[in-house]
Amino acid sequence: MTDHTTNSISETMPYSGDKNDASNKTVAYESETARTQTYKEEVRIADKTAGYESEETELTDKTIAHGLVVGDVIKLNHKEYEITDIICAENQTGEAIIYKIKNSQGKPFALKLYYQFTNPKDEPNPEALRRIKAINDPDILKLYDFGTGTSKYQNKFCYEISEFAEGSNLISVTDIREKYTIGFLKSNVIQEIFKGIRTLHNNKIYHCDLKPENILYLDKEQTDLIIGDYGSAKTFEETSEKRLTHTSTTKGTSFYLAPEQPRGIVSAKNDYYSFGMILLHLIYPELVNRQSLHKIIERQFAQKPIIDFNPEYAEINDLIAGLTLHDIGSRWGEKEVKGWLSGEDVEVKYKSEAEAAAQPIKLGKATISTTEELIDYIENNVDWHTDLIEDKEGYGLLLRWVSDIQDLGRKKIFDKMVRNYTGD
Repeated sequence: MTDHTTNSISETMPYSGDKNDASNKTVAYESETARTQTYKEEVRIADKTAGYESEETELTDKTIAHGLVVGDVIKLNHKEYEITDIICAENQTGEAIIYKIKNSQGKPFALKLYYQFTNPKDEPNPEALRRIKAINDPDILKLYDFGTGTSKYQNKFCYEISEFAEGSNLISVTDIREKYTIGFLKSNVIQEIFKGIRTLHNNKIYHCDLKPENILYLDKEQTDLIIGDYGSAKTFEETSEKRLTHTSTTKGTSFYLAPEQPRGIVSAKNDYYSFGMILLHLIYPELVNRQSLHKIIERQFAQKPIIDFNPEYAEINDLIAGLTLHDIGSRWGEKEVKGWLSGEDVEVKYKSEAEAAAQPIKLGKATISTTEELIDYIENNVDWHTDLIEDKEGYGLLLRWVSDIQDLGRKKIFDKMVRNYTGD
């Protein structure tokens, strides 16, 4: 359960990492290396959702990637474990096979054994795994061991050995609508996921791939939720005051991924966005598909609610809406979620404060109030350059608007750029 009195975490810190790992260096965004796992069309959206352990899994076959079968003994960091089951079989995830293993004392664990990476930058962040291993928290899946660099399995395969979650993942339930009542969401799901996110952020770790499959039930009764799977996690220096950073590699599942993350922008708000999309999945499971995602993106850019919310879920609708705002500055984070949990009336700001206060640009019948409206005007008007750049009055309105939504310094930079290109 979440302790509402816990102090707020410090500001989002910039990305850093292991000195010897190229993937952990702060670097400029490179579009050719930024990648996101493609959204899988096979996501189950019916009321009954397939379990974490698929009945279709053929456990007697030797895995192609690792050459392992149930009953094999595997040595990891000089310790021996027996494979007792295959939880998530070959190619059921984009990056790994999940095995159930036990040590010599019979204690069960979950082994995430990755496929071999062709690019070292895509490998799990060893500094993030080191920090997570040191965490003992009831809302964070315990990480007992991991292998990266020279400690990989067979010098090829990165791995993580974690506590075994008996109840599988968030959507491995008999009936998703029956399970996720408003009462259960408020008393268990929302509070425990929030507390887990806050714990990671307090340790300067950002998960960067929160989704229903990575939120697990520790108990068979499916009441005790815990955050797991850290293959995409990023770490940040404890002393920096920067709120945003850029990284050259991004991973994640697109339905739950913050819109800025594929561009390499990482902050605390990435995880909060994913939190909101997880709640959307649990309350509106019929919307978890590619077509709905396209509509959600369109509505975000139009600064509208991402879906036509059912008024029956009014209270949680506000939480989802606040967490999934396109604008990072307006998007809800720890402060707003704490306020919501305390019963406060927290505002959902579809426009940034600067955009809301800015005087609109009026050009004939057109009115431009937001960045999205400006983009739309440029894309759909062949005379946009004449109206906004060549016409002195129109350009004056544009400069004033830039100053309103940014600041005077940005206005001067913008003006200098335009004059450079126009030769004025």
